Amino acid sequence: MRLITLLSVVAVLLVAAGCDQKAAPPKPLEARTFVLITRWGSADVEAGAKNVADAATTLKVVQTRDAKAQVDELERIAGSGGVDGIAIDCVVAPEVSRAIAKCVQAGIPVVTYNSDCPGAERTGLRTSEQAASDPGRHCFVGTQLAEVGRLMAGALLQELGDVRGVVAIVSAPTDEDPNLKVIEDAVTAYLQNVPDLTLRDPVRPAPEPDAVAAAIKGVLQQEPSVRGWIILNPAAAPDATAAPLDGLASAAVVMLGVSDAAFATVAPDKVDALVLLPFVEYGEAVVQILTGVTRHHSNYPNEVYIGPDIATITNVEALQTHRKRMRDGKITAQVVPSGGAKPNQPSPGAAKPTPTPVEPVPAPVEPAAQPDEPAPQPESPATETPENTKAGAGQPADADASDE
Repeated sequence: MRLITLLSVVAVLLVAAGCDQKAAPPKPLEARTFVLITRWGSADVEAGAKNVADAATTLKVVQTRDAKAQVDELERIAGSGGVDGIAIDCVVAPEVSRAIAKCVQAGIPVVTYNSDCPGAERTGLRTSEQAASDPGRHCFVGTQLAEVGRLMAGALLQELGDVRGVVAIVSAPTDEDPNLKVIEDAVTAYLQNVPDLTLRDPVRPAPEPDAVAAAIKGVLQQEPSVRGWIILNPAAAPDATAAPLDGLASAAVVMLGVSDAAFATVAPDKVDALVLLPFVEYGEAVVQILTGVTRHHSNYPNEVYIGPDIATITNVEALQTHRKRMRDGKITAQVVPSGGAKPNQPSPGAAKPTPTPVEPVPAPVEPAAQPDEPAPQPESPATETPENTKAGAGQPADADASDE
């Protein structure tokens, strides 16, 4: 009897093994095409996107810096199809929001990053009826702009030390890029009551190297003794044909960077502190979100925030090494779908994280009522969302921790 039972068990195991051998192979991923519409940092966005895109995903990068070009591209996509998801660094204009709505109504999920569009409200694109009633982007990936401004202002005070004087701000037309207005206002609020510091009104040249160079020259003609500069214009970084920052070697310079290539400006005779917007991480985040939405019907928070980096002469080499590893895909920022939220609804009640510097920046001594000072930044920046801030999720995944 025991022998019969043993033989029966062996037979069952053999049948089970045979079933395992005959199991169907995993279904191949369906092809996906994502279009990334960029304004600045295109190479960085593309590098980050490639780090996280799966083998069945095709990425197309289209650089456009004006509203008409963005509208033309969005309407072309909405009308022709063949695209499964869009990520866009918006020119903030009503016509761009309307073009986003056309794509959403055509069933194409849209994620905005760096710059959001008024009226481009989020949607999970679960049904055509919901898309028709809520014709906007799925979520926004960006940086808290007021904190960027305060970080830049604090870094400038650190560079100036006890000898302050006149400070100039070189921005860009804020009607074309309202993001810069938010940063400008935060810089002004931080510096306007600092003792022994005179803050000039911002100048706003077009985002072109020659225009930036002319604006800086004009400020120096009016005020040769400028002690400090806040440079916000994205075209200010020198390149092979233009050197807008020439002539500022004797002053303290804090610049906003939109590409890892701007690290080259950090030097004793150029830029003292570079606040770098995380365009590589933006590329990683938007592709993860579009993949989750189109492959797994995942829902994501209304807003995903990623803090900037700050490079100074003392840490620039280490930060360059870290960011090279990120560009090479050895470190990737992870975006977590919203856990407890109903589909297409924002998750309530979570605080937004604060971007922080690599090294501490002192607040001005006076007056007492200054904005809160940012805290020191960890060495490895992480992607944070309102939801995963509480749970401790969203930290960078180091794919090769031994390769320093």
